[in-house]
Amino acid sequence: MSDIHLREISASELDKANQLVVAAIQSWDMPPRLLRLVAGTHQYEAADFQTMRLFLLDNDNEETVGMLAVEDYPGEEAGCAERVLLLHGLYIHPEYHGRGFGRAAVSATQHLARDGGFAGVLIKAHSSAKGFFNRLGLQHLPVRDDTTDYPYRYWWPASKGQQR
Repeated sequence: MSDIHLREISASELDKANQLVVAAIQSWDMPPRLLRLVAGTHQYEAADFQTMRLFLLDNDNEETVGMLAVEDYPGEEAGCAERVLLLHGLYIHPEYHGRGFGRAAVSATQHLARDGGFAGVLIKAHSSAKGFFNRLGLQHLPVRDDTTDYPYRYWWPASKGQQR
């Protein structure tokens, strides 16, 4: 697996993080007009630092290969009473796709959850990322209510006793 190093950022590096978001989104399988629209809605703002932690992902050569955002989140959606760590966003630059950096980022998120005392990691994935999270062996949470449940939710419990 590829090694990554999480580097928590502040608002001063927000432009760099958003450039990575846009580059990653440009690789999604969508019409160009939709890509332009989606890219704007997925970028982070200074206000996001009030509820989220944002990280740049650097490889061993100190190249920034991606970014991720996490936040403290209620556990009810994952079926537990404790707080969970929501993986709000994970973006790998297209030049680094297929090299294990996404897998390493999910692993790093799992460590953040365990070290932070969270019950586990909840992921609300884009439909195009379903295969990626399935390959990682994360538990797909079933849709119980079509009007409120996000359809592509995945769960990783911090301990075996929290398997859903």
